[in-house]
Amino acid sequence: RNSSKVKLTFENQGDVADAGKGGRVMTFDNSFLVKASPVLSFESGLWSVESGSGDFVNDTSDSTYVRNVKAGLSIYKWTIKNRICSLSDTVKYNVSSPIISEGISPDGDGINDTLKITGLDYYTQDVDLKILNGAGALVFSSYRKAGSDSGDGWLEWTGKDMKGNPLTEGTYYYLIKVITTETKHVSKVSGFVILKRH
Repeated sequence: RNSSKVKLTFENQGDVADAGKGGRVMTFDNSFLVKASPVLSFESGLWSVESGSGDFVNDTSDSTYVRNVKAGLSIYKWTIKNRICSLSDTVKYNVSSPIISEGISPDGDGINDTLKITGLDYYTQDVDLKILNGAGALVFSSYRKAGSDSGDGWLEWTGKDMKGNPLTEGTYYYLIKVITTETKHVSKVSGFVILKRH
């Protein structure tokens, strides 16, 4: 009587790959955080650029920064592998530069009363803001350390000096320094803002 042996190998069942939500991103330093579904103990993950631009700080980590991103649409793929099996998902990011107000009118009507800086990530970035008058003298400063509950000490500029006195109407200049804590990248942005009260 003949007999033979067959060796069967059962692979673990993989989970669904999820590359995250994506969406619109404004960035000072051409980098931002991507977060995908974490891998299981028997899996490995890998980020790749499907289209657009970017370099991953750690392309095998489900949560990592992508750097050197250019404005426009970028599509990234998160692939999970389990020996011979693989699952993947893509995520789209529409990247643009931050928006900073060119003028404020702090008259108490609730409209344009403060200097708006759109595109800051207060969870991962230290932010230092300085306002100078036309003569180059510092009239206001504010600083915020990265973290969800680190807003203490941060003040939005409302057309007043550091003692709370209203400043005269005119053109002022801002200096913004943004430090992304994970990558240690420092971004510096400067420009002007017009202060009017009526």
